[in-house]
Amino acid sequence: MSSVFYGVADLEITKQEPWYVNKIGGCPVWIDDPTSFQSCCDLCGNHQALVVQLCSPVDESENYRCLYVFSCVNENCWRKQSGWSVYRMQKSTQETSKKASSKDEMKSSCCDFEQFETCWDSDDSDQTESKIDDKVVDVEPKLEEKLSEMALNDTKKARKFAQHVNLMISSDATPPQFPSFYLNVNDEEVFKVVDETEHVKKLMEVYKNEEQSQLTSGSKNSVGSNEGYEKNEVEDKTLKEFTKSIRLCPGQIIRYSYYGSPLALSSADVVVSKGFLPPKCYNCGSESVFEFQLMPALLPYLKEEMVASIEYGSVVILTCGNNCWISDNEEHEVHREHVVLLDEPDLKFFKNNN
Repeated sequence: MSSVFYGVADLEITKQEPWYVNKIGGCPVWIDDPTSFQSCCDLCGNHQALVVQLCSPVDESENYRCLYVFSCVNENCWRKQSGWSVYRMQKSTQETSKKASSKDEMKSSCCDFEQFETCWDSDDSDQTESKIDDKVVDVEPKLEEKLSEMALNDTKKARKFAQHVNLMISSDATPPQFPSFYLNVNDEEVFKVVDETEHVKKLMEVYKNEEQSQLTSGSKNSVGSNEGYEKNEVEDKTLKEFTKSIRLCPGQIIRYSYYGSPLALSSADVVVSKGFLPPKCYNCGSESVFEFQLMPALLPYLKEEMVASIEYGSVVILTCGNNCWISDNEEHEVHREHVVLLDEPDLKFFKNNN
């Protein structure tokens, strides 16, 4: 069984933080990348706002890995799945050692220091200086060529994008931003079960009343009545699983469980339906798996001036099950992953629970 982690909001961020700091809103901080990229909406083409940034290593290696979730602030877009984007950026930690090795190779290929030492042993100082000058003249073009090649390779690595990536270099225009807060992530085990909030109790009471209504209405022998009861029973079970998670950590903004299962408010939600087929990875074609979902407690933080507040039931993030690379762990890469937008429920209490 996959471990479950909860992410909760903390203090507001008032300074630039490194890429590995989990956060809500603000500007995206790409892994060790001096170039600033901004996500664009597939529907309207405008800049999207960063919703969450999550440092999430998933294997035993020490490779860097970070996930970025974006949303368009246009209401016509964020109400649709295509108005959301998620990117997986990763970088091999082997790059540092490779660069050091490349520099050593560059030195050895450009100049032979033993020959320089031989020159210093000569009695003829003029000849010695002449030989050294010749060596320096020979070295400079090679050195410049090597440095240019290294710089070009670094630029290519910083912009190694997989398919379907809709990023562009940030222009002078300021992209939309949500207020930024630190995001603390803790294991589910550290949270103690708390009493149900009055809102959750009220919700459960409504569903129980609906169930009772199904039992007492219509003919007891009616097939339709039995089907209604069974459907309501499934709905109640689905909702109970969701509210159980809420009770453990009412302020959870993110529910993380790599290779786990998402939670839904309704059995009709596609990700919990029996016929749901996870989408394929854009890059390698392998099956995507559940990694985390955005919970309703995040909604109060997604506010921007002059823009209608974003609403959703839950936002499910599916990523490549193989955590694939474009170039066998040799590149600094950006991959696009999948978003499944669950319909907004009629349960407004989640937004008022903060």
